[in-house]
Amino acid sequence: GPRMSDSGTGGNGQGSHAVERGV
Repeated sequence: GPRMSDSGTGGNGQGSHAVERGV
């Protein structure tokens, strides 16, 4: 499921302090 991360959306690593969608 979605989780907080400082790397952005899952795998892409774009953005900052975004919720990772795990896709």
